[in-house]
Order: sequence, then structure tokens, then C-alpha cells
Amino acid sequence: MTVALQVAEPNLDGAKIVWEAIDHEPALWRLSYTFTPGRDGANWIEAEVQWPDGRRAFATASVTVPPPN
Repeated sequence: MTVALQVAEPNLDGAKIVWEAIDHEPALWRLSYTFTPGRDGANWIEAEVQWPDGRRAFATASVTVPPPN
């Protein structure tokens, strides 16, 4: 599954983006993040952006993964 982050601030120079998903370790990534859901049903994912000047943006989402056929 690939998810993408959109932020109002177009300048991400020097910004750090950390992604977290259920059953996954935090990862430094770019504006999109690819992961394999570890379970069927409800899964969550979060992203946090931190700029060098200390500003932050945070986003969360939930996705429902169907059971395998």
C-alpha cells in the first residue's frame, strides 16, 4: 500500500518526515510511503513533518484491509 502526504508549505528543504503504521517501526521517508499492512481489518498510519525551524505538521489516516480471498 502506498500513501502520500500533502502539506500546505511547499518548501520541504531540510524537513524530516517520519511515517508510522500499525505493526511497523517508524521510518524516515519522503512525501509518499509504501508499506505492507500486517493484518486484515482496520489499520492506521501517521506522518509527521518537522522543519529545521521547529514547525511541525501531523496527519493520520485509517484504512481497512480486506481479508485475502
